[in-house]
Parts: sequence; C-alpha cells; structure tokens
Amino acid sequence: MNRSFAAFVSAVLSAFASVVPARGDEPSKIAEPTARVPVATAFVHVSVIDVVLGKAIADRTVIVEGAAIRSVGDSASAVVPPGARVFDGSGKYLIPGLWDMHVHSADLSTLPLFVANGITGVRVMWGNPGLGGLLKQHFTLRERIERGVVVGPKLVVASNIMDGAKPIWPGSLAIKTEAEARDAVQKAKKEGADFIKVYSGLGRAEFLAIADEAKKLGIPFAGHVPYSVSAAVASDAGQKSLEHLFGVRLGCSREEDELISKREEILKNTKVLEFFKTLLRQEAESDRSRDPAKTRALFEKFKKNGTFICPTLTVLEATSRLDDVKFIADPRLKYMNSYIRAFWDPRKNPVFHEMKAEDYEGARNNFTAALQLTGELHRAGVSLLAGTDEMNPYCFPGFSLHDELILLTRAGLSPADALRCATINPARFFGFEAKRGTIEPGKVADLVLLDANPLESIAATKAIRAVVLAGKPFDRAELDRILAEAEASAQKGGGPTAPK
Repeated sequence: MNRSFAAFVSAVLSAFASVVPARGDEPSKIAEPTARVPVATAFVHVSVIDVVLGKAIADRTVIVEGAAIRSVGDSASAVVPPGARVFDGSGKYLIPGLWDMHVHSADLSTLPLFVANGITGVRVMWGNPGLGGLLKQHFTLRERIERGVVVGPKLVVASNIMDGAKPIWPGSLAIKTEAEARDAVQKAKKEGADFIKVYSGLGRAEFLAIADEAKKLGIPFAGHVPYSVSAAVASDAGQKSLEHLFGVRLGCSREEDELISKREEILKNTKVLEFFKTLLRQEAESDRSRDPAKTRALFEKFKKNGTFICPTLTVLEATSRLDDVKFIADPRLKYMNSYIRAFWDPRKNPVFHEMKAEDYEGARNNFTAALQLTGELHRAGVSLLAGTDEMNPYCFPGFSLHDELILLTRAGLSPADALRCATINPARFFGFEAKRGTIEPGKVADLVLLDANPLESIAATKAIRAVVLAGKPFDRAELDRILAEAEASAQKGGGPTAPK
C-alpha cells in the first residue's frame, strides 16, 4: 500500500474512532429513542411472510409484548391487549427484521440509518482495538442498544483483521508466525470478539493455525479466503463464511494450484489499484479454465461443511460503475458527510482516481461473473448471506442492503430466496434460529411492516411502513424523523467517517 493512501485511511479511521462516545458520554440526539415502548404492539389483519416456506399467510394478527412476539394467529379470533399500540396491516406485509451481514461502519451516526431501512441486525467485519478501541466501543454501543438508550440494530462484532506480514489495511494485525496466529486468536477471544476475521495476506501455516486455535476455543472465523490457500482448504478448515466470492472462482479452475502459486506475486504489489487489477486478471483467467466437475465438487464441499457465501454484490457493482456520472450522483449522498463524499468521489479517491476505461471494463466483467457464480451457488444449494461491504464507495449504511437483495434476484434467486439471505440464513449462520429469523411466538420482535408484497418483487422491502426493533415500534413518521436528523447531521459535518 502506498504511503499517502495508508496515511489517509489512518486519519479517516482515527476520526471515526473519535465520534464514538466512551462509556458515560451522552449519545447524540440522532441516537436517542424516539418513542416509548408501549405495553404491547399489535399488527392486525396483516399478511405474515413465512420466509421458510416462501409464502404469505393472510389476515393474521401479531401481538408483541416486551421484546418478544407473544402470539401469531387468525385475526378473527385474536384478542388485542388493552392499551396496545395497533397497526392496521390491511393490504400490508410483515417480514422478519433484515440483516446486513457485511458492514464496517457501526457508530452513532449510522446505526439509525440501518433501523430506518428495516435492518435490525448487522455483522461488523472489523472490530479494531487499535483504532481508538473500536472493539470495546462497539460493545459499549451494543449495551446501550440493548438498554434502549441508543437506537440501533443488534451488533455481532469481529476481531481485528488478521492479515499477513504486510497488512493491506493500516491497523490490521500482521501475523508472521503460527505462534503469533494462535496468540492473536486467544487475545481476540479474551477481548470478547464474536468471531475472528481472516484476511487475504495470511500465509498457509498461519491461516491453519488460526483455524485450529479458533476451533479449540470455540470461536468462529470468517472473512477472505487467503491467497495462500484454496477455497476448499478454507472450507475444510472450518471457515464459516467466505466473503466477496474471493477464491471461489479459482476453486472452479483446473489450473487452481498454478494460479494460487502466482498469488505470491500479487502480494508484492505496493499500490492498492495494481493489486486490485492483478487480482481481476487472475479471476478472469480462472474463468477460462473452468472445470465443471471441479466446480460441482467444490459446491458440494461447501454444502457438506456448512460454509456460507457472502457475495457482497453491492460493492462489486459499485466498483464497476464509478465512471458512470448518473451512478455517482446518487441522491442518498445527502446522508453522507463531506468527508465521505470526498472519499467516494472517484476523481479524489486515492485508489480509484487512477482507474482507466479498461480497468472499469475489467471490473464490470468481474461483476457479471460474480452474478453468474452467485446464481450457480444458489442453484447448487449453497447457503448465501446478504451483505453489502457498507462504507466502501457507494455502499450506503442501511439503504444498500435493499440494493443487495435486488442484485441477488438479478443473479437468479427468487424474491423469497433473496429474502432468506437477509433473515433466516443469518439466523442459521449465527445459531440464532431458535430466537430470530422468522415470525413465531417466543422469538425476538424484530419486524418490518411493508406496503407491498416482497414475494412478488423484492424491491418491496424498501416500501417500509413501520419497524419493530426488539419490541420497540417506529411508525413511518418516526422513521422519517430519523432520516431527517441523519441528513441534517451529515450536512453539518457529522455522520459516518470510516471508509473500509
């Protein structure tokens, strides 16, 4: 990584750390609860979306008490508790709360944007203790969310990134030996990380040491497939999810071993853009040597091992369209402050300002291949997760999860299949299935009321009428107020400050 880019990223990440309050500080106005939790909340005459069966069950009444769903039943016989806050669900549809399974910004400014978009849970992919104590601050925020002091989704937080001897991102852990790998896992476990985040530059021995130590300590690990190993090796080692489809296309190639051996050369690149371009060329090369039998065997391995794939199609598309003036004029930029808008601007971004027409063509070919591969994985029965890589350029907090769901349908998933990637599949991934992911009595009351049927068009997930977050309801007026405050904060210089 060149020094100017590393310095820029370090400065921006340090700024991000400074806006997250330490324990005892008062949260900003935007993060304060907007309504009291009623005795009960009832959705009457609503169609409940059964995400497992992929069908709408008409004229149901769903009653919420405290943070849990008390009952789901026929509206004709349901009894609404006295004093309950009632939502008329006639002509509307109730789905479980959504998850974005790959985010990087989780602070007081972005958390409400997730909630306003019906996202009730996020997987934070970098809990970096070295940058202002972000790991501890994420845990502080999680505690405040659970106490109702801060409006935000449930947070599941990664360890610091565990990378190779020359980390790609400033602040990541440089793992050079197997002993360092095991120590890093032990430390992350003690710090309270929910899972270990592995990255591209890890050596084979160090990666396998992380996998072994994580298994011994009972902590999951997820992230990039390191360039030193195959996707099959990562899956067999127990990696819970593979991000961005990295390594999967190579794993389908009859020349996989040769291509992996060449990746040592990729890691010698000192500029991020050259690294990125070399990677894209190698992915394209793997497509030309695709082996159908090898592809089937790899997908069967993923299924057998319970390996989830998080394609993050949003970031792959965004990277391919930064030369499109209409794309970069996205009206949702009003929720981003001047720092983010400048960082995202491809004319100013320290990486993308050097991209040429042929580079964008390569990125677009990569995105097209990713759509095709995602559809193939789904048809083979591999479990997929909806994740955006939020806070990369044009990956918006909250909003872009809906973009990801639409892209999943472009890849060939049905609307019901795409919805599962953001509801029941995350619950299964985390082992939360008994408490989350579907609308059933006894489960956590994370719910989204929609004005249209998401089984007919997945774009209906954007037509949000109300959100229930751990039993706390927000109607449309309250959600609009959250968005207005977020916009005002961004225009004043507040808002998210951490691209990664």
